[in-house]
Amino acid sequence: MFLQNKDRITHEGRNEMNNYQKLTENEMLSEKKRLKFWLIVYDDRYTKLSREFSFPNFKTAFDFANKVGALAEEEDHHPTIFLSWGKTKVHWWTHEADGLTKLDFQMARRCDEIYEKSYRSEANEQ
Repeated sequence: MFLQNKDRITHEGRNEMNNYQKLTENEMLSEKKRLKFWLIVYDDRYTKLSREFSFPNFKTAFDFANKVGALAEEEDHHPTIFLSWGKTKVHWWTHEADGLTKLDFQMARRCDEIYEKSYRSEANEQ
């Protein structure tokens, strides 16, 4: 059995929802249309979703990174997070699929929700 709430898919539902299935190029581009600020990036091994979030200071960037980390633990799906003064960069991809899956796009949308709800106005006031 799996739990589904809006775009949230819990760990129990991943296999039933085919969330570990690598997306085709067309599927990635279709999913990307819902993510205004994310980029699809290619490196030597994986295709990844990437976004850099801006903040007014290190403390706020660190707080956001912790919230993304808590989300990752909750969903048992972990991004790479880069943290610097006023910036948090997040990369999502699925190791098991060697690339992007629906789950990665869902997690990116969840990051956007966290940012919009808690930080957007702070970053814009700078």
